[in-house]
Order: sequence, then C-alpha cells, then structure tokens
Amino acid sequence: MMYLIKFGGSVITEKSNKNAVFKKSIMDKLAESLASAGKEYVIVHGAGSFGHVLAKKHDLNNGFQSDKQRIGFSMTQTKVQQLNTYVLQSLQKQGLPTVSIPPHATISLNNHVENEFQKEIYNKYLSKGLDYIKKIQK
Repeated sequence: MMYLIKFGGSVITEKSNKNAVFKKSIMDKLAESLASAGKEYVIVHGAGSFGHVLAKKHDLNNGFQSDKQRIGFSMTQTKVQQLNTYVLQSLQKQGLPTVSIPPHATISLNNHVENEFQKEIYNKYLSKGLDYIKKIQK
C-alpha cells in the first residue's frame, strides 16, 4: 500500500510571514518519522510563505492575465523551488531516496480544473524505488 502525505505550507513554513521562512526543525522531525515508518509514500507539499506572498503580489491566483505577471511567475517558481530543495535535503539527510517532480511539467489546468495529467514520469520513478515529491501550490 502506498500512502499520500501532504505537508501543508503552514506546517513547514511561517506562512503568514512576508519573508520566506522554512521550519527546518519541524521538517527534519517529519523526515525522521517517515524514515522510521518503513512505508511507501508520495509526498506533496504546499508553498507557504515561499509562494503565497509573491503569488498574491502578482495576482497569480487568477491565472495569467498580462505580460506583467511573467516576472512574478518566475520569481514565485524560484522561491517554491528553494523550499522544495530544503524539503528534499531534510528527507535525504534521513537516507530517503527522494526526487522532485514539478507539477507544471506534468499537469495542466484550465480555470483551476485539471485539463491534462501525465503520470508516466511518476510511475517511472516509483519503479526505480525512488519516492517523489510533488509540489502543489494553492
């Protein structure tokens, strides 16, 4: 049996903080718990203060509406990737073979509704014994 585990953005970051603040000690404890569980899982995590502050500033929650949003999208994606790296490092420090699959590479939405989902890459990683993290921004 495989488990889906979501680390909410407010659990692993100071979500209300305007600065991107990672709760490293909490993530390290979560990683330690996962390592000792001996289960198969897929991890999903939120963006917290690494994504929501910039997404709101550049009005990204309402979809692409103007060329001005491009830099905001780029900056938001960079910050969320930084958070994802921190999460990966915590998990790998516990000996967990995790990789990251960004959702924008496999999922397309139309008005916040799934339009297309390419699951092949997920199955490829799982078949090699690698757990993966799927970043989700809401």
